[in-house]
Order: sequence, then structure tokens, then C-alpha cells
Amino acid sequence: MGRLPQFSVEEKARIASSVISGELTAREAALRNGTSVSSVYRWRAQLLRSGESGLLGDAPRPRPRQKVKVVTKKEMDVLRRVLEKAENQ
Repeated sequence: MGRLPQFSVEEKARIASSVISGELTAREAALRNGTSVSSVYRWRAQLLRSGESGLLGDAPRPRPRQKVKVVTKKEMDVLRRVLEKAENQ
């Protein structure tokens, strides 16, 4: 199963509020918004406990950047020599 979409604080509050008000069940809200029932229940609990600020903990986090190794001139020279030696054999 693929990863579910990430929602803004406002979207989470709207979805949770629809369940709190009785407009939708958690299952209906999840199906209509393309998320899991457990997420809807979690957002509802967070909204009831702490208001919209409680939903901030679920905010999408930026992906960590991949570290790029910088090859020094000395390392590059060693690699060239090894490649030249391998090609000449």
C-alpha cells in the first residue's frame, strides 16, 4: 500500500471537526479524504485535547538531505591511478 497524503493543520482540523460534530463517522471521513481511520481518530483526540496547536505535531517534516561526499584532489588522483592500472592489465 502506498503512502497516504499529508494534510495541513487546517485540513486535519476540518476532518476531525466533521467527526466531532457527528456530521461524519471516522470511517466516512477517512474514505472521503483519502486517509486512514486511525489518523482521523488521532486528529480528533489531538483537536479535543489541545485545539489546532495539537495537530502541529503531525505536520509534514522535510526530508533530510542526502550527504554528498566531496572528493579531494588527492583522492581523485588515487582513483585515476587505480583505473589506469586496471585498464593497462
